Amino acid sequence: MGKVAFVFDGVGTQYPGMGKEFYNRFYAIKQQLLYLEQFRVGTLRTMFHSSYAELDNSDDLYPALFLADLASYLMLEKNNIKADAVVGFGIGELMAISASGMLSYDEGFQFACEKSDIFAEVNRYKTMFQTSGTVRELSREIELKRKLVDGSDYILREPLIPTYSVKSAYKYPDNLEGIVDILSDDIFEPYSWKDTIIQMNRDGVDVFVECGPGDSLSYSIKKILRNVTTYQTKDLESLEKTIKGLKQDRHSF
Repeated sequence: MGKVAFVFDGVGTQYPGMGKEFYNRFYAIKQQLLYLEQFRVGTLRTMFHSSYAELDNSDDLYPALFLADLASYLMLEKNNIKADAVVGFGIGELMAISASGMLSYDEGFQFACEKSDIFAEVNRYKTMFQTSGTVRELSREIELKRKLVDGSDYILREPLIPTYSVKSAYKYPDNLEGIVDILSDDIFEPYSWKDTIIQMNRDGVDVFVECGPGDSLSYSIKKILRNVTTYQTKDLESLEKTIKGLKQDRHSF
């Protein structure tokens, strides 16, 4: 068999209660999510108790998706399932970056919070001044890049496993300057999703495990590549099927 990749969900996969089953059933996951929530109090309430409309329009959506992706990822780790490569769709790229060791969970979550704040601020600016908000967004992105470069808030590390960028459709570079250039740009626009999945397959990935609350990325991947296997981890039922399927495929964990 070939390689296994974890694929982390982004906007569009969210639903009320996402991640709650893992949170309630597993103490270690509950503690990890509670610890991260201290950096943005109320995120778990948004995840578990919002309506669809409230969740879709919440300023906490990016952080909430990060935590939901993380819960699925931690469940895979708990079952000793490892990835040979990682990729994320939209906000999911931050969880992929954290899974690869480029940022810690703390830093990845806070980065998601900061990106969410930038998005909300720019939208308010657009509404208030009836402009595109480009100048405002650019100034905030420049500030974020400075933080990445000087290490004041985020300490970047070289990836421990191949991490793919949907901006370029290729792996993140091994040098920190190249990583900063990609991260400080608009990484949440999956310009090259199809090309990225095709490139990963060329690099030997033939099993994609979707981490997070959704299953739409699995369907998308199957439309792009018919000769691959996809799994989901959105709840305990899908996780059990994933573990059983991987064992049947004789992947070693």
